[in-house]
This record gives sequence, structure tokens and C-alpha cells, in this order.
Amino acid sequence: MANTTTEMANTTTEMANTTTEMANTTTEMANTTTEMANTTTEMANITTEMANTTTEMANTTTEMANTTTEMANTTVMVTTTTAAMTTTAMPRPPVDEYTYTIVGSDNKTCLIAQMMITLKYQYEGSDNQTKMVTMDLFDPLYNVMTQGQCANNTMMSMLNLSIAKQAENAEAGWLSLTFTENEKTKMVNISKVEFFAVLQDGKEPNITISNPDFKFNLSTSDKYFVCATPQERTVADNVNLTLAEIKVQAFNVKGDFANESTECADDVVTTAMSLTTAATVGPTTPLPATPPTIDVTVTQEGSNVSCIVGTIGVRFSIKYKKNGVKDMVSQQFDIPPKENGTQIFGDCGNGSDTQVLNVTFFDNWQYIIEFTKTSTKYSASKMELYYQLDEHFENPDQQGARFANGTTNAFKADVGNYYLCNHKEHYTFGDVTIDTTNVKLQAFSKTVSKNVGGNAQECSDDDKTSDIVPIAVGAALAGLVVIVLIAYLIGRKRNHSGYQSV
Repeated sequence: MANTTTEMANTTTEMANTTTEMANTTTEMANTTTEMANTTTEMANITTEMANTTTEMANTTTEMANTTTEMANTTVMVTTTTAAMTTTAMPRPPVDEYTYTIVGSDNKTCLIAQMMITLKYQYEGSDNQTKMVTMDLFDPLYNVMTQGQCANNTMMSMLNLSIAKQAENAEAGWLSLTFTENEKTKMVNISKVEFFAVLQDGKEPNITISNPDFKFNLSTSDKYFVCATPQERTVADNVNLTLAEIKVQAFNVKGDFANESTECADDVVTTAMSLTTAATVGPTTPLPATPPTIDVTVTQEGSNVSCIVGTIGVRFSIKYKKNGVKDMVSQQFDIPPKENGTQIFGDCGNGSDTQVLNVTFFDNWQYIIEFTKTSTKYSASKMELYYQLDEHFENPDQQGARFANGTTNAFKADVGNYYLCNHKEHYTFGDVTIDTTNVKLQAFSKTVSKNVGGNAQECSDDDKTSDIVPIAVGAALAGLVVIVLIAYLIGRKRNHSGYQSV
């Protein structure tokens, strides 16, 4: 670092001499050179300060120190976003100023992330006043260095950004995003966020946040996720993260983004019936009598054969704590139609006895059904719901990710047949009750038509309805026979009376 500083000082001297010679030709260039020299000195001071604070961070959290060690053992590519001196404000910076790439030990790109990142955090100042800081990492005033960790045949990759602002007494710190892949569903999400910032005038010297329960769903690992609409998420009570103009792929990168992508719900919905409208249905608009029925299809990777097909309607009743209310309250949500952003993923199991249906909605909510089979039968052996206490709920007293799951023996049928149930069925796991209606599902199918096959195997409530119909028909026919017989007897008696009078 000392040699680099000496070289920078020598370079600055040469630039100063050159500036003197060119002073008569261009005063503006001399001023710009002086400003860049001052900025270089400030950056050196900020870098020294960040080096000192790194030691404090290592003592504060062992996990962060371990992460740093892993990063050191991984060959990475460091990309510096060069500060551009400009006097004209740009509404949107060039893409390369918010593009971050990680290269593995094989010298191949393993993670590509294009996203305009904004961090907002608040802290208590030395004057006992609450301070608010906004860090737009795509702003040319910030110098961002990229490091990270490739998946390397694991289910996790990382993007780490060192941040310094080129201004006097400016904020500095770093941000780490951990991407994980679900082994069964192949769904990728940002599962952990770590953030560190130096506080220039705070009661404390820095702020350190680690949220291992963060959840922001992206796409399956064979696709890239795209979302132009800003997505704001709460990292901690005093830290918010906003991602915009997102285009990211953290797994299975082969030189560039994949050919297929998954759009966020906010981008998909272009009509007046937007996701925002759907998100506020719970608190403001009564739900219909039954939830909408959605088509589901899970296709074997690399083929046109579908392993899970059918239709289903799902309604969730979720208990939560509401601000100002002592007891738990319940709010209902329907999985919205596909035109409102609902997406279907899954895993055909690659010949195993387990298949998975993943329904993603409200951007980062997931309803997962796991099917298992024996030699002749299959059923839904497990259900899971990942959801967020967020703007979908009416005035919750806290926010954040929540999870409910449980074992079931639902949707049971013989292999080759499909399960049918038009009636409502209930499944309760803790604070969450799941109601399914209009279910017509078949797992472990091998169809290319995307339709169920074989025979229908009905739920008990539908069977009762089926039994009632023939009984009712039989009773009606018996009643009709009795009426005809009575009419015949009455008519015969009248005829007999007539003969006697003659």
C-alpha cells in the first residue's frame, strides 16, 4: 500500500507539472487534475480507516471473519467502479457502473449481478439526534470494489461489496449478499444480508448488521432474474435495502446470462390490476367465495414431459399480531391468478420417489407441496408456506420472514391416476391454515399434453356427493311409482262405483 501511495504521489507531481505547462491552454483541465489529486488523498485516508475498522469487525462477529477467510481462499475478480468527475446529473448511470461479476478459480464467471443498490440506515448521533444516511452505490461519488465466492458445486454463492465515498467525512463500509439454491425446487433466493458502516458522528463507531433470515426469491438456478421495478426490503429495524434494475444470475452461469429469465411480479403486471392491488386485497377488499383456480405444470428439465399437472385453488388464513390489538388476529390471502404474477416451478425428482410443486406469488411468498410415492400410490406428504409480514398485512406490529410447514397425507391417488376434490379441505400448521378447493392434481405423471390422465380418485366429500345423487334419483323414482299406483287405485275405485249405480 505504501509503494502504491508513493507512486500515486509521484504521478500527482508529474500531473501538477504538466498542468502548469498547459495552464495557458486549459484552465479547466488543471482544476480537474487538482480535484482528482485531492480525491486520491481522501481515498487513501478512507482506505486506511476501513483497514482499521476491519479488525474491529473481525472481533465483533466470528461468522464475518470466517466468511472473509473463505473469500481469501477463493480466486475472485475485483472490479472497481471508477469515479467519474462530472457536473451533469444522470437520471440513470451506465450499466457497467452497477454491474458486479465474480470469477472463480477456473477463470470463468460464476455470478453476474446488475442492480442499482440503495442502502438507507439510521443511527443515533453524538448529539443525541437520529441521523439518516442514504447510500446510492451506483452514484459516481462511490468507489465500489467487488469480491465474492463461487458456488463450486455447493448451494451457496456470495457477492461482497466494499464501499467508499469520495468526499470529506463520507460514509464507508461494506455489503454482503448470500445467494442460496433450494436443493429440491432449484429456487434461488438472497438468503442472508450483512452490512457494515463507519459512523463519522455516531455514539458508536460503526453499525454492524447480519440478517441470516432474509429472504428475497429470484428464479430457478437455470434462469436469470429480472426486475426493473425497485424492490425495497427490511434488513433490520434501522436498515433498508432497495434493489432496482435487477438482472442477476448466481448459479449455472456459462459466460453470460442464461437464455431464459424470470420476471418479478411488478414487471409482469402491466394492466390496472397490478400486484399492488392484489397485495392489498386482504385488508381492503372482501375475498370471493372461493379462491381462483390456477393451472400448474412442472416439466422435466430438458424435455417436454410433465411430471406434475392439474389445477388447484388455495386460500391461506394467517394469524399475526396487529398493532394496538392484544389478541392475535387472522387475515386471509388467495394465491392470485398467473396474470397477477403467480409463477409455477418445481422438481421432477430425476427418477426418485419425491417430486416438488412450488407456487411463488406476491414476489417472495412460496407455497410448496412435496409429493412422495410408494410402488403403487402417491400423496402430498408435506406442505410449506414461506411468507412475509409486510405490506400485505394490515398494520402488523413487526415485519420479517415467516415459515410454516407440516406433514400430510393429502391428494392421495394410485400412480397413473389423478386426485379430484371440488370441496374445501383444511390443513393447519401453527398460525397458518391452508384451504384447498377445486383440486385436480396428478404427480409422477409422464404426459406431454399437460393434462391429467387415468381415472379420477375423489376425496371423501366428493364421494358423499356422488352417493347422494343416485339415492336421490332412486327415491324420486320410488315416489313416482307410489303416486302412479295411488292414482291407478283411485281411478279403478271410481270406475267400480259407476258400474254399481247403473
